[in-house]
Amino acid sequence: MLSKSLLVPRRLFRRYSPKTLKKGITAAAAVLLLGGGGYILWQRSHAPLPLAVFMGYQQQGSGRMISSLRTIRGDGSHVTVLAETNPNNPESLDYHAVDVSAAKYSPDHKYLAWQENYDTFSGVAVENVATKAVDRYSTPSGYSHMNVSGALPIVWYPNGEAIAMVLWNPATDGSVIDVLNLSGGKFSTMVDTTATDGSTEPDVSSLAVLGDNRSIVYTNSNGIEVVAGPKAPPRLLNAAPFCGSLRWRPGTATEFSYLCGKVFEVASGSVQLYTQTISSSPSLWFTTLPADGTTPSENLDGYTWSADGTSVALLMATFSSNICGPTDVHNNVALLSVGSSMPKTIATTANHRLSTRCFTNSFPDIDPIVFAPDGSSVAFIAGFFGIQAAPSEPVTRVMLTAPYKSNYVTTVKDDQIFVAPDLGW
Repeated sequence: MLSKSLLVPRRLFRRYSPKTLKKGITAAAAVLLLGGGGYILWQRSHAPLPLAVFMGYQQQGSGRMISSLRTIRGDGSHVTVLAETNPNNPESLDYHAVDVSAAKYSPDHKYLAWQENYDTFSGVAVENVATKAVDRYSTPSGYSHMNVSGALPIVWYPNGEAIAMVLWNPATDGSVIDVLNLSGGKFSTMVDTTATDGSTEPDVSSLAVLGDNRSIVYTNSNGIEVVAGPKAPPRLLNAAPFCGSLRWRPGTATEFSYLCGKVFEVASGSVQLYTQTISSSPSLWFTTLPADGTTPSENLDGYTWSADGTSVALLMATFSSNICGPTDVHNNVALLSVGSSMPKTIATTANHRLSTRCFTNSFPDIDPIVFAPDGSSVAFIAGFFGIQAAPSEPVTRVMLTAPYKSNYVTTVKDDQIFVAPDLGW
């Protein structure tokens, strides 16, 4: 029996009952149009938010860098190209440079932002996720980013009102951390980050905007510094070297996390995950297995915070044996809760044979693993970052409830040296 809420009152039916075939067809068409249109609007507003997938690779033959940014749903459907290099116009390309950056969603997932660097435009593009309209904001004259500093090209303020980024002036070798205020479309400089050691590259490898929507922490040759507002003097928080991957902990005012280590150069190396506030000392949270040359060892390729700030998802690479020379390696995806130092592995990839492991000791400031907006799954790039591996890697989604089902999403090409693939969700 139908629910009473679904029954049409008889008097209403009599009032609108068609008297002729023509009227009946017209009424039926109106019902279908209104109902169908309403369903389409509902479907659009409830469509799953797609992954933003970035990749850069060298074009075969010319050796030029090709960069591509696209969105794709977690089930691998609905691929949309947002921006990419035009391989048929090589005059506009520059060796080892990219025309498009990785993209990041605003905290409320209403906007998606990335950087572009073409002959006719250099700046930030911001897409309205609902309407697909894109606004573009030109960077100050002479400045650009495009992964020159190694830091994330787009770092949203937690309130979603502004975006922080490192900008570089290739003519003067000067660099700054600038903030784009979306309400006025204007850039303002937070701090000058020009290298003081004679280097021609920006002295920033990672940055994060904290929950007070005022403090920015960043890594440079001094260690980890914080700046509390435009033109405010920077303050050194931690002089530890070889640190990166700064991330704000959601739900807090000034707490952040970062990775430290020198895993590829010393036999006792490992990677450490720390947390800290701008008024406290570092707190060691998690350490990977050390690379002692004989037993299995781990590298932490990347991590990401859950939206509520109660856990992180880790993307680890596990090596079979020695620090230099041939080794087997595979990825582990694990969840680590705040207050615990024991991650729970939820996915493991197949072994991959590497001819050598000694390559670098840096932490690429990328997001190879990200949480879905609803917290139901994570997506990750099955690669081994910081070392030479396969020229392409699969992107996989893993559900966060047992039995932790996974599905293939897409494949990204990997330059392996200059540009690392990246995800946004």
